[in-house]
Amino acid sequence: MEYVACFDFDGTLIYKDLAYLILKQFGEEGWEHFNDLYEDGKISLEENLIAQFSLIRTPIEKLLDFIEPFIETRSGLKDLLAMFDRQRVKLIITSAGLDFLIRFTLKQIEMNIDWLICAKSRYTPNGIVMEYPEVRDPQAVNFKDETVLKLQSQGLKVFYFGDGFSDLEATKRADFSFVVRNSSLEKLCLDQGVLYTPFSSFSDLGKKFDEIFSEGQF
Repeated sequence: MEYVACFDFDGTLIYKDLAYLILKQFGEEGWEHFNDLYEDGKISLEENLIAQFSLIRTPIEKLLDFIEPFIETRSGLKDLLAMFDRQRVKLIITSAGLDFLIRFTLKQIEMNIDWLICAKSRYTPNGIVMEYPEVRDPQAVNFKDETVLKLQSQGLKVFYFGDGFSDLEATKRADFSFVVRNSSLEKLCLDQGVLYTPFSSFSDLGKKFDEIFSEGQF
């Protein structure tokens, strides 16, 4: 059996939501309005973030300098990755955030992954331009959801780790879902009866994965 672990980035793999911190610090007035439209179902996840980051006109180098002090991986990550390495679990980050922030962070924490699935972004004087992966599967709600669908269609069993609204559909679809305790995603899962395993530290999940790998679940 082949496994793949999909991690949301901001607020899940790392404690802080770096994209939110950047919007809060550098976003021009009105960026929060798009969150309301997204949560009301009036615009897509991708439309929301494209609009928000178009309101940031700060050079990338300055953004990286700003976020560096906030980079802190969720506790227990090193041991979880070591377990996944022993079990040959492939690693994916699927994030609605900024690719240059994620790549910078991965370099800082010395973490290697198999795939990064997120928007391609570039700085312009008129704002950050983002291009998200095209969602082609009519069953998929957003690109995170489609990522899980694609992996499952290849015969892979998917672990999904998330914390936010954009992770909901992927959490519903994954073979095993792990949700940050007291997050907005956990509230949504409770409201909608979605099965998941809660965690605060990745160390909380050691016993669960021992059971999965030893009992050959799936």
